[in-house]
Amino acid sequence: MKRTIMAALVSGVLASPALSEQLVVPPTAGNANDEIQQQDNAQRMSPAAFITQATSGNMLEIQSSKLAMDRSKQDQVRQFAERMIKDHSGAAERMKSAAMGQNIPDDMSALHAKALEALRHADDKQFDAQYLRTQLQAHQDAVLLHEQYAATGEQESLKQYAEQMLPILREHLQSVEAIIKKVAPDQMVYFR
Repeated sequence: MKRTIMAALVSGVLASPALSEQLVVPPTAGNANDEIQQQDNAQRMSPAAFITQATSGNMLEIQSSKLAMDRSKQDQVRQFAERMIKDHSGAAERMKSAAMGQNIPDDMSALHAKALEALRHADDKQFDAQYLRTQLQAHQDAVLLHEQYAATGEQESLKQYAEQMLPILREHLQSVEAIIKKVAPDQMVYFR
């Protein structure tokens, strides 16, 4: 008797059009591949997002380094800043070519603008440490950004740009870490 009642309930539920449409059907091999492709696409960064983030990072690194050239009293920090201005100005020019006519923003992100503003108002005694902290964070972010786009980006010219920039960005990151160890070891913070 219990089996008859259970069978009737199950058949009644499955026969209901509203509920039968809600049933989850296991994906076929084709559907599973489509689902994997959709997940992969969701993790990919659009060319516009990459351009915006990379450009903003370049702006922060250049403008903060110009401040360091004016305010730092330490030769090692000033030499690093001079190199950041040169290398990231070159990166900005290469980005224009790689972007192939896409819009390149004129302003940095709100987060980068806030970091630059904080650096502008830094106490002279704390300026070098704050500049190095800003450069450390910016380069950690830039390495991750360029690694992600090089691995999953859609536009080939931007992927090549990201791949070409990675060794330079990694070297910048190593340089700023080495300077921090000498100049401000208490500022060695990792944000990953």
